Amino acid sequence: MTQERSIYDLIKENIVDGKLREGFSLPRDEKEGVGFADGAMDGISVYHMGPYEITDDDKSLIERSLVTVSKGDCEQTDAIWAKLGKNARAIKIVDQFQELIREHADEIDVKTAYKSVYEILCSSAEKESIKFALEFMELLDTEIDFVKKAVRNIGLSDEFTVFAVWIMRGWENGNKEVFELAKKVNGWGKIHAIEMLLPETEEIRNWLLTEGTKNDILYSYSALTCWDKSGAEHRLTGKLTHEGYNGVLTLVNALTDEGPISGISEIENADELVSEIIDRSEEYTLTIDEYEIIRQIYTWSENEEGYKKTSTACQTVLFSDKCRSTIESQMDQGKYTELKKLTEKQ
Repeated sequence: MTQERSIYDLIKENIVDGKLREGFSLPRDEKEGVGFADGAMDGISVYHMGPYEITDDDKSLIERSLVTVSKGDCEQTDAIWAKLGKNARAIKIVDQFQELIREHADEIDVKTAYKSVYEILCSSAEKESIKFALEFMELLDTEIDFVKKAVRNIGLSDEFTVFAVWIMRGWENGNKEVFELAKKVNGWGKIHAIEMLLPETEEIRNWLLTEGTKNDILYSYSALTCWDKSGAEHRLTGKLTHEGYNGVLTLVNALTDEGPISGISEIENADELVSEIIDRSEEYTLTIDEYEIIRQIYTWSENEEGYKKTSTACQTVLFSDKCRSTIESQMDQGKYTELKKLTEKQ
């Protein structure tokens, strides 16, 4: 195996209270540039790029790696997967990679291959090699304590969360494992985990409502998923806690940003629904942050056709004495300037 420091060891050394320490990131690959966060290249390729057409050279590399991994040659397998990953990112060819494994299943020494992929997971300094190891492991029995621990640890990095989740889904209580991991990541890993998280319990649905969209990338990536899985619209027919209302308001604001993916346009009768949500603000003592969210929704509605009810509802809230009083009492110097300017016009 490579003599470089392993990524897995680096991750383990930076786990604090069950999560990666704040500000941690993996060493950057020069070709990825300085500006890409962990998991960003995979996230962008999934959400914004078309399918990758696997080549004959890619297939040849995969087939070679199945021979070396079956022989226990971890160093050579690591090198092959690293080379493969430079051409075809692991996340884009997962189906083809696993299909070739199945096709050659009779030729693979499963026991030796298992040891090999686990060693690569724990010892490689190559991101794509680790991802291919995780994709291979997804096809194996991973209900083993030390293996589950390794998958949980590697999944704490946004670079590998989605691959860990694919494995976790096959475990007993797998959805609970995915939920626990989703709560511990804040970047692309959280976005991917939420897509695969099943809203099986009220605890999960509540978390999706109040925390699901909040990530370090863009709230809009998870907004529609959280809206649907949390049952946000259904909740509006009954009593809603202030925290729940804040969650709905945050979701709506994220849904209006359809730059990355579809959002508010996927919701039927959106103008009427959003205006009803804004009207319900009277039931709560809003914070200045919540008024700021309503201002953002108002600004959006003024620039979109078909949201007259939303615009009117926002104006009623924003130009109220309650809003002005909150701004005066809670406004920090240099913040919420647009909100203050808007309310001063009336």
